[in-house]
Amino acid sequence: MDTKRLLFLSLIRPIWAHAADSYIRRTQVTQNRVLRMIANAPWYVRNSVLLSDMDIPYVTDAIKELYESMNRSMTGHANPLITAIPENPPPPRNSRRLKRKYPQDSIVELNHSS
Repeated sequence: MDTKRLLFLSLIRPIWAHAADSYIRRTQVTQNRVLRMIANAPWYVRNSVLLSDMDIPYVTDAIKELYESMNRSMTGHANPLITAIPENPPPPRNSRRLKRKYPQDSIVELNHSS
């Protein structure tokens, strides 16, 4: 089971990076199904129990942790140009027909929540 968990974390998880909310929900559902198959758990075991037993966060928590880690590595970087990225994000895109998320949106959200 440990090998299956490691394969899941290394192969499937990196795909999540910049997904829309609807895809994040689908990804969470898929993650729950895969973890249920890995653990060979019956249908009545709660997803929260599976996630906590396998020490895997929810998709939204993992994405937030990824962006916080990226933001920390940028602010502590030796190159001043990289250090300035979180402080000077690109201007917002107001003319988006679809509400897609872009990497800079996450950086702006992190700066506003700090």
